[in-house]
Amino acid sequence: MSENSLRKAETAMELYSEVLELMKGHGLAIQGATIAQLLAGFLAGHHPDTREGYLADHIAAVRRMIVIFDEQKRAEAARKAAN
Repeated sequence: MSENSLRKAETAMELYSEVLELMKGHGLAIQGATIAQLLAGFLAGHHPDTREGYLADHIAAVRRMIVIFDEQKRAEAARKAAN
């Protein structure tokens, strides 16, 4: 990973943490609606001819991230069970 890519990933994780904190305490429906509005706003900022491609790329990235989050949850549960 290049230094620039690493910085972008770190910035994305920091922003994720901030947004996660803002959404805590709100129900799943509110959280889901917020995420949908953010994604719609993101896609609306692109030319209509490119939106489907960006959406497909985004969904593929989300699917990859779900696997990572699941692995992190399993590892955390195993650590807790060991203590």
